[in-house]
Amino acid sequence: MSSLVPSIDLSIWTKPTATAEELERIACDWDSAFHSSGLVYLTNHGLGELYHRAAAEWNHFCAMQAEEKEKFSSSVYGASGYNSVGREAVALSEADGEIGSDSVLADPVESLENGYSDAFGDAFPRSENGYVRGDALRDACKSLYDALDKNVVRPCLSIASKALKMNKSDMESAWFAEGSGAYQLRLARYVPRLGVEDDTEILYGEHTDYDGFTFLWRNQTNGLQALIGDTWTSIPVLDNHQDALVINLGDLMQFWTQGVWHSPLHRVIKTRQESSSSDFVSIVFFAGPHADTKLLPLQSPRIPPMSSAVDVITAGEHVQNKIAKTAQ
Repeated sequence: MSSLVPSIDLSIWTKPTATAEELERIACDWDSAFHSSGLVYLTNHGLGELYHRAAAEWNHFCAMQAEEKEKFSSSVYGASGYNSVGREAVALSEADGEIGSDSVLADPVESLENGYSDAFGDAFPRSENGYVRGDALRDACKSLYDALDKNVVRPCLSIASKALKMNKSDMESAWFAEGSGAYQLRLARYVPRLGVEDDTEILYGEHTDYDGFTFLWRNQTNGLQALIGDTWTSIPVLDNHQDALVINLGDLMQFWTQGVWHSPLHRVIKTRQESSSSDFVSIVFFAGPHADTKLLPLQSPRIPPMSSAVDVITAGEHVQNKIAKTAQ
């Protein structure tokens, strides 16, 4: 593990007997991490079995023939359903119009998303639309989605409140002011390009994430790197906590905190260690407030007031602006 990325034990934060000193230490670690690297490991979250169940069902789906998988393709990138290899180029989200899609290689990854809806409907594979395994994949993903909202996101919002020296429930109140959170569950499988000999091939281009917080689970160390300072730093799976999540701050939270917290640039590369694996799986939970939430400055003594010249946008507008740049 990089010493630049600390670990936070969620079970300490949530236990009824946690001391004031333990809570303060966790809040300080959280604040320091997001102010500097923009990353923390989250251990002892209790969702390991749910992750493994979802990953197993995703592997069943990925093993199908391409034409079978295409039956569940999403209508547009970012909507509920399947995205085949070649459909996205995440590095375009950083381009700001300076480069065209023709100059950026599509990412060698296939993925499945819920389209920011807890219904897991539309093209998402399930009994209703003829998926061969019925509702097994949908049910596994829905169970994980619900548990992440209740048992991970909400405790992390309370940590964030304390870290920003807000009242205990202030972050949660701001997050849910307009309704339920906006959450995208994304299952991905990386497929290195055939005929590419470069052991540092980019599997997922350099980008920052769009939402508030990203919660990442991986079935193995996958070549994830983050730009910490001026150095691309590997972010491995922890040997002693293999189901630990990597939390990285998203652009929305960097904006919402007026830059007090930092959204890190990151990428996934192929390395010698991973080149022998053909089932390279990640499960990502992008978490943000309700789409109608106005991104006004949070009520924290650590956050400066927003300039009157800055237009107020909603969380949904912020995220959709970046998603629109990513589709190939």
